[in-house]
Formats: sequence, structure tokens, C-alpha cells
Amino acid sequence: MTQRKSYWLKAMVLARALAEITVLAVLALLPFILLLLNKFSLLHIIVKAAVCLLSPLSLVGLWGLAQLPFKLEIDDSGLRAFSILKKQELNWSEMKALKQSSKFGFRQYVLSHASGELSFPVFFNKAPELIESIRSELPERGFSRSPENQTYKVSRLNFLFELLKQMGEVILAILLFCFWDSLRRAGKSSSEDLLVVFLAASFIAAAVLWKLVNLVLLPQEVVLSRDGMKVKSLFSTANFSWAEIQKLGQNGMLFPEGMSIFVAKKKHLIGSIIDGYDELSEEVSRRAGKSRA
Repeated sequence: MTQRKSYWLKAMVLARALAEITVLAVLALLPFILLLLNKFSLLHIIVKAAVCLLSPLSLVGLWGLAQLPFKLEIDDSGLRAFSILKKQELNWSEMKALKQSSKFGFRQYVLSHASGELSFPVFFNKAPELIESIRSELPERGFSRSPENQTYKVSRLNFLFELLKQMGEVILAILLFCFWDSLRRAGKSSSEDLLVVFLAASFIAAAVLWKLVNLVLLPQEVVLSRDGMKVKSLFSTANFSWAEIQKLGQNGMLFPEGMSIFVAKKKHLIGSIIDGYDELSEEVSRRAGKSRA
């Protein structure tokens, strides 16, 4: 690496972050704006309570977004992370490990260093190049290459958050059926229009329920050993050797994001919400490939 390279958050992610900052800033200032306009006293007591509660919560959200790195720079000396509140500089010699994790459904990389951790989202331009540049400077590429058991788990909080997100989609599907029923009862829509709405609602409901079932069946814990791996879900546990793995792939659209492991005639899904997913996927690919070689 002979020259400084800069990496920015993707434009759409940056635009979304700026929009969220604007909304949170308005919510944080809303009680004061209403007081200045003499409108606060006119609100219902429940609305007053909601406005007063949202204001400090919005400040917390603003604090979190203000610390989110929007630009990373790397060169021969190390890495620099730029956020609204601060600029953080790290030398390569300080860095220890890099892993991917999920927090409240938000995927990020966590870079461990001598004085703590630096977190940044996965949605950077040229992210593969950025991650490879960082890993190339870390001991063992920032992975734990121990031949002993390595355990990867899905945190309960992340699983609950993903479950709530999926339940929200289930509620949306139910609302679509309610909309179809209201059209049917009104009697003003043609049978063709009703059929189109019903088929659309049925397709969305089937897709949502399918993803929900697969989310619940995802492994909560994966253990890698010298001989093979153990995949443990809420309802079952599977053990197989590295030689039994036939191929690896990425999950399709109707499955939770992650990787697929094909063993005999069965496919095991592993979700990207598991902590250390990138390390896990690389380790599985490396060990399975080494066993087939």
C-alpha cells in the first residue's frame, strides 16, 4: 500500500443517515417548538407524554448517528475513521482483530485495537477491497485460527429484533387481507380487481411466513472443530465432518441473508445475524476446501 485510499459510505446509506438525523433533530426539538408556538397546552395528555418521551430518545439516536463513521482512510501507517463528532486514528500495530457482528439488525464490522473497539457499518463503497486491505495488515487476517473449537452464536437480542421485524411483515400481510375484505364488502370493485388484490396478498403472506419459519429454524450456535462442525438450532442439532460438505452457497431471496451448507441431500442455512459471520463463512470455506483437496 503506497498511497492513501479513501472509502465513503454508499450514497443511499449516507442519504438515509442524513434523513434520519433530520427527523431525530426535529423530534428532539419538538417540545420546545410547540412551547414557543403556544401549541403544547392544546395537545392531548397522551400526545404530550409521547412528545416528551420521544425528545430524549431522539437525542440518544442523534448521539449514536453522530458517532457513525462516514469515511475511512487507510495508508501505510494505519487507518483513520471520520464521524460527525470525532476523527479516530489507529496504527496497524495497535489493531488485533476484525469481525462482523449484528446489532439491532444493523450489520457492522468491529475492529479491536489496543485501547478498545472501532465499529463501522458494512455499507461502504468498495467494501470488499476495504476489508481485504485491513485484514492483510492484521495478524492471522484478524481471525482466530485456533484448531480447537470455535463457537459462533446469535445473540438473543439480535434474534428477537429480527423476529419482531418479521412479525411486522406478517402484520402487513394481514392488513392486505383486511384491505381485500373491505373492498369485497363494499361491492364496488370488479371480481378481477378483487382477484388481483387477493393473489397479491396471498403471495406476500406466503413469502413472509416462509421467511419467518426459516428465521426460527436458523442455527443459534455453530461450533467448528478439527473434525467438522456442529449446527444447533432451537429445535435440533446436526453434526457433520468437513468431508461430508458437498458445496457452499449463498441463501436465496426467500431465505434469511446468509450462507447455505449442502450436506448429503440436506441444506443447512446459516444467517448473517450470527456474530462473526464473515469469519465463520471464511473458516467453513477454508476447512471444507482443504478437506476436499
